[in-house]
Amino acid sequence: MPDADATAPAAAKAQHGFKIVSISTAPRPNAPSGARATLLAYAVEHLQDQDMAEAASEIETARMVWRKYRELVECDRFPEAYRAIYVKTYECEPEECALNLDNLTDADHQQELQKSAKMISEAWLQNGCASRILAEISEAAHA
Repeated sequence: MPDADATAPAAAKAQHGFKIVSISTAPRPNAPSGARATLLAYAVEHLQDQDMAEAASEIETARMVWRKYRELVECDRFPEAYRAIYVKTYECEPEECALNLDNLTDADHQQELQKSAKMISEAWLQNGCASRILAEISEAAHA
């Protein structure tokens, strides 16, 4: 029987709505030939799609704001009332903050995207959902 101190953290987490899970570090069977490359390409594609969607959202917002509030957008200096709250909220000057559009051509971001995609695809292999994802990829290719 475990002592009370050993089970206390788990009981506290369960009491506060945390789900206690155990992650197996046992290696999964080797992936089918080409599966790793397919999963990696799929993860890269989805992360790139996310970047494009965020950039498209920025373009849509910029176009809408420019049409409605052209004077604010085109004035020489950033309007001070907006600048002050912007700096307070985002802790940088308005023109200093990066856009998601910048990520589309930033080499460092693209390297991080590749690393993230590799981690995601390896996690799919480790947690056993790779076969389901590969089936979805196959179905989409034949649709």
